[in-house]
Amino acid sequence: MRRIELLLVVLTLAATSAAHAGWVRDSVLDYEPQGVIFRVSHFLEDGQHAWVTASKPPYEPGAVVIFRTTDGGETWERFDTLLAGQPRQIDFVDANNGWLLTWPTQQPLRTRDGGRTWSPQTCEGGWDEKEMLDLQILSASEGYGSGRTADGGCFYQYDGTTWHAIDAGPDVAISLHTMDAKDSTHMWAIGTGRADTRAYGRLGTEEIVALDVGIFPCAWSLHFYDQNNGWIGAGETIVHTTDGGRTWEEQEIWTLHAVRDIHFTSPMQGRACTNLGELLRTSDGGATWRKDRITAGALNDIDRWQDAWQVTGIQGLFAWQRPSIVAATTTVRPPLPEPTRNPHEKPWARMESLDDALGGGIINCASFQGDDRIWLGAQEDSQALVIFTDDAGRTWERVEVSLPFPVIHDIQFVNARTGWLSCSRAPSIWQTTDGGQTWSPQTHQDGWVEGGKVMDLNMLSPTMGYAVWVLPGQRSEMICWTNRPMGWFNRDTGIEDSFYRMWFQDASHCWLVKNTSVGWRGTGGWSFEPMTMVNPGGIECMFSTDGTRGWMGGFRKIMRTTNGGANWALQDAPISSGGTMVNGIFFRDNNRGCAVTSAGDILTTDNGGADWHQAAPATRGSMDMPPPLQDVAWFNGAWTIVGSRGIYREASRMPRTTMVVVGTFADRLRSPTPVAPQLRWYGADPWRSRGHGLAEPEITRLDHFRVMYSDRNGDEAREVVLVITDPTGATERRQMYPHHDGSFLAGKTYERAYGWEHNGTYRYHFEATDSTGRRATGPATVEQSVYVARPGEPRY
Repeated sequence: MRRIELLLVVLTLAATSAAHAGWVRDSVLDYEPQGVIFRVSHFLEDGQHAWVTASKPPYEPGAVVIFRTTDGGETWERFDTLLAGQPRQIDFVDANNGWLLTWPTQQPLRTRDGGRTWSPQTCEGGWDEKEMLDLQILSASEGYGSGRTADGGCFYQYDGTTWHAIDAGPDVAISLHTMDAKDSTHMWAIGTGRADTRAYGRLGTEEIVALDVGIFPCAWSLHFYDQNNGWIGAGETIVHTTDGGRTWEEQEIWTLHAVRDIHFTSPMQGRACTNLGELLRTSDGGATWRKDRITAGALNDIDRWQDAWQVTGIQGLFAWQRPSIVAATTTVRPPLPEPTRNPHEKPWARMESLDDALGGGIINCASFQGDDRIWLGAQEDSQALVIFTDDAGRTWERVEVSLPFPVIHDIQFVNARTGWLSCSRAPSIWQTTDGGQTWSPQTHQDGWVEGGKVMDLNMLSPTMGYAVWVLPGQRSEMICWTNRPMGWFNRDTGIEDSFYRMWFQDASHCWLVKNTSVGWRGTGGWSFEPMTMVNPGGIECMFSTDGTRGWMGGFRKIMRTTNGGANWALQDAPISSGGTMVNGIFFRDNNRGCAVTSAGDILTTDNGGADWHQAAPATRGSMDMPPPLQDVAWFNGAWTIVGSRGIYREASRMPRTTMVVVGTFADRLRSPTPVAPQLRWYGADPWRSRGHGLAEPEITRLDHFRVMYSDRNGDEAREVVLVITDPTGATERRQMYPHHDGSFLAGKTYERAYGWEHNGTYRYHFEATDSTGRRATGPATVEQSVYVARPGEPRY
């Protein structure tokens, strides 16, 4: 046992400014060895005794660690146990007697010496085919638990010596994983069944009944202040009851993250915490909630102790520090060793120009295009925001969008003007045709479902796109966009199971994923076959360079395929422990890639992921780059990372890139008009052409085209048209749109995006007309040209 002493400096309120108020990490627990993940805690009402649990991977015997304080947190004792697994719940009734649940152990453990030693408890009939998942102890002779038996979900009751299973009946879900209890006739629990999550209760009767809460996803938190007032954290909402659970009312909390714990000190005053470091607070019973961020990673427990809120997260214990007390300033302990410098570390610079437009908002998603344009989907309290730049981040514009739900799940643009965003409820998809200035709801052929949400967009062109539409009960549909009057419509995949993420390389090759053990791929049409994957867990992002090589990022994992998704292999990546999700992944080519995580990891590879390296120091909790990190892209010549509170770029990279193709059009009326197109290519067989006098170059696949127009006399371009000749000889004219007003060869850039649906050879040329009516056509005589195919560039 080791004691660590901490010297607290206490000042009077008059000597302390209000700026000292805020969340303070307990630096004593923070001193524990790296790799310790803090789990759950318990605080006695005496204000002196508290316990915090932790675990050390791998979760073998000796992994569970207990920390105890008996003097209000001034000093802590550490108890190393022989227990394996991860702590799920801990509860004490006095300074000595406590109970502990660990995963995957089946039965509860008890201590009689304050947490030093633990022994398993017995259950009537034994623990065979029984499992306890949560517990609450009311006294040394009364306690309750929830879990499952071979017949389904069940409650447990404790009489001071033995636990007894209370059969919940055949209709109750398989597992009751979270519970609360006031006495033997007032118990509540959340249960997960075969396809949904429901609530159950024992409300003054001997029977356990299903509560009329409805079906909801991702519900892991439950708290009753008394026999009448209770709250459940259910996905994007909190539901509230004032009659013991008989009726419930939905409350808006404006977050995408799961509520892990709720605690109320009165029917009006309460707090909640999420699995990604957010803290929610209310003073009106939950009618309105406010949101703060105090740390990175998961927050597991929230409680009231010493007249202050205490929050336990995977990184330690946090307390709300009032203005009259200053945080600990001096510790009696040996100095920490200097960290070893990471040879793969990169310098990062914050894009401070975004701060004014973002304000107090939180960024959820992003879309990049070319070297100048970024669109961000953000949220500030209950307001949805689209924030964008068309000059590589020098200036930003903020637009408030009146969505039915303020969280933007995904945002994608196919050119400078046309983009889509998705959200929850009806309507679930909105479109802009003016670069993000205004947004209008889109229609669905059968009508949007109020409880549905579109989580993933895959837009290939202005006239072709796909999305994942998740319906109530977690059933999902693939929906399609073809720019027809009927709007979005369902596309039958023939897959009976649900899927939550997708990636379209083109209209015929795509991947659909539920998790890393369930997924399908479509090749050459709409016939889907299962993919071979391992290591179950959630999938958050996908990326492919050519449809053959691809990567998936998910719960503490990166997986790779080299055969179009038929098989996926786990890659060795140094991802942080403790619930870390890979949120974004991007590859410049088949070798050079970058991934970012919810805990702030930045990972890079130069060999396709065979070796991943941390490209930044431990950013978790850093105020310079606060997690979660949401997305990453290769933008304007540098890795560019989107975090929840800003954008960050490699500080050593040049801020802008130049165009790769330079040619000259012959002005038939006056003098030569220089034009510089930029090509972005896709496909396994890149096309490449070099030479002089090349006219009407042939292309087999074109997804994005950019052309620079410049008039020798300085006259503005009235229009620039791309003329395309298909394999049959038919000609189509397509208007190019202005890209930005910056100069390159004293001209203006025009661009357009495409997504070809068929094979063949196309020919193209440009026609540019200036403001005086003069027309330039090319390439009629190309004086100098270098056309370079660039496989693997992103589809923005």
